[in-house]
Amino acid sequence: MKPEDLRTVLVKHDAWLKDEDGGERADLQDADLRSAGLLGADLSRANLSFAELQHADLHGTNLRRADLSHTDLRGADLRNVNLYEADLLGADLHVADLQHADLQGADLRGANLSHANLRLADLSHADLRDADLRHADLQGANLDFAQLNLSCKGLDFEIDERIAKQIAYHLVNLMKYSGLEIPEDIESFANKSHLVTEHDQVKLKG
Repeated sequence: MKPEDLRTVLVKHDAWLKDEDGGERADLQDADLRSAGLLGADLSRANLSFAELQHADLHGTNLRRADLSHTDLRGADLRNVNLYEADLLGADLHVADLQHADLQGADLRGANLSHANLRLADLSHADLRDADLRHADLQGANLDFAQLNLSCKGLDFEIDERIAKQIAYHLVNLMKYSGLEIPEDIESFANKSHLVTEHDQVKLKG
């Protein structure tokens, strides 16, 4: 997209957000925005579905409730971005930098978050069902009320002690409620999972 065309879209979108005459919601569906200057822009509620934003600098951009479904955000700088309740269904966020991003209530179903940096991101109430979290870094992230998946895509990502205790509490609570014995050797217990015996996942080793 030409810079002058993008500026026009942003001006009209700003007017639309303010309910001013001549305002128009930004429709950037399928747009090539890889070299666009969107740093700090207000694109809340904009349509960016299927857009190309690989390695784009979106640091501090407001994308609150924006439609980013199936958008290519590989390697994008999304630090401190407001993605509150954004639609990121099927988005590609491979190796994206999402440190301190606000992802509260975001729809991340089927999103590719492999190798993404989500340190200190707020993922509370986010929907991460079928999201690929392999090798992502979620240390310090807020996962309260988030929906995680139990597929293989939900393995091999980094967490901190707080999240580990949170997950452990849920595990122990469910086992106690179900009358199951709490094992002393949790690693050996986990290695008896059908993920290992039936789906060829590698056994956990200390």
